[in-house]
Amino acid sequence: MGPAGSYRDSHALMRWFEKGEKDDPPSTGEVTALIISADRRVILVDGEAYREVAAPFYAIGSGADAALGAMYAGASAAEAISIAAKIDPYTGGEIHVEPLFGE
Repeated sequence: MGPAGSYRDSHALMRWFEKGEKDDPPSTGEVTALIISADRRVILVDGEAYREVAAPFYAIGSGADAALGAMYAGASAAEAISIAAKIDPYTGGEIHVEPLFGE
């Protein structure tokens, strides 16, 4: 799970996810998150809405538009974050790339 937005709401969503998504999801009014489910679905949490993402890649947070543009232009996810960080003052920090499903 990767969140963007309110720390409090992100933390509540993370706890729900770590417990196996067994109960109803918490209120997430001030957070956007991407969740990779065990069955390999990518779920976008945006406020109170949960929907499956069918795009080949996706980005969230204040630098999302810049990152998506970079990826559509051929950049890797890590390169897209670096590009977004040059454009958006709220994008930054260390970039960690985690392969999904043994890829």
